[in-house]
Amino acid sequence: MLLLSRPLTPTCCSGPSRRLHTRYALRKAKGPFYPDFKARAIRLVKQQRSDYPSMTAVCRALGDELGVSRETLRNLARQADIDVGEAPGVTTGENEEIQRLREENKQLRESNEILKAAAVFFAGELDPRNR
Repeated sequence: MLLLSRPLTPTCCSGPSRRLHTRYALRKAKGPFYPDFKARAIRLVKQQRSDYPSMTAVCRALGDELGVSRETLRNLARQADIDVGEAPGVTTGENEEIQRLREENKQLRESNEILKAAAVFFAGELDPRNR
């Protein structure tokens, strides 16, 4: 779903900056890209790598066509290379596992704090000096 943050035909300017306003207006709201968009973008980068002198040039050309920044496109392509084992790094699956374990760790720490506070409370209740 596209959210329009500005009108499609800005009245504030004309020329090249008008194109920037239009592109800005058509960008998807914050959040991850759709999986089919990612797959298409990565496929295009891989197909056209040999046509350009550098990865930056490929991402700049395709980024303008797709309406995303070259850095976003470069990051998507780099992560895809890592996921298939062509480049060193942490895969998407490993990243998700790390994130899940961190969340679980956080919940366990909170549970431990609650149990410690309960133990202190009940120890005070059982102490004969407090009667």
